[in-house]
Amino acid sequence: MTKNDKENEILNDITNLLLSEDLTKEDREILLVAKKDLEHKVYFPKIIKDLEASLTPLAMQQKLSKSISPFYLKITSHEFKNKYQGFGYGLGMMFSGGK
Repeated sequence: MTKNDKENEILNDITNLLLSEDLTKEDREILLVAKKDLEHKVYFPKIIKDLEASLTPLAMQQKLSKSISPFYLKITSHEFKNKYQGFGYGLGMMFSGGK
């Protein structure tokens, strides 16, 4: 799977999740920001890291919507991080100030 395929897969996942009726307002806002960033070709590992940073507190408080939980597990899995974030992610965060 190429980088663009993975980005498209995540964009499709987010688009489908936004159609879910059980999303909380906070879940929806987080996904909308990520969708906008993907559509504007923001650096993919940064989008994933931002998603993770926004969703983790909700997951820890068990406040994630039921439909978003599998997506959260997907983007936080070691397999996903190792395959799609890798070395370039660290460099990007270092030179962008970690934001």
